[in-house]
Amino acid sequence: MLPIFGPTAEETDLKSLLREIEEFKSWRNALAHGLDVSPSNETSHITIEVISRSGNKKTIDITPESHESRLKYAEELLSKV
Repeated sequence: MLPIFGPTAEETDLKSLLREIEEFKSWRNALAHGLDVSPSNETSHITIEVISRSGNKKTIDITPESHESRLKYAEELLSKV
């Protein structure tokens, strides 16, 4: 897809931006399709378990601070787009 944009892709560092978008999509998909494995007595954070198609297991912990950071990052990413 990058060749379609020609010099504009290089000027705007489109490749880097698309990489950031893919990373964000991966995180979003983990939350949308992962399994909540949070301890029942834990109320200050959420633990999400994701198993990839290849069988790799990944755990994501979400705290109020990390959530706030992700929201800020999403807004910054949106402004870049």
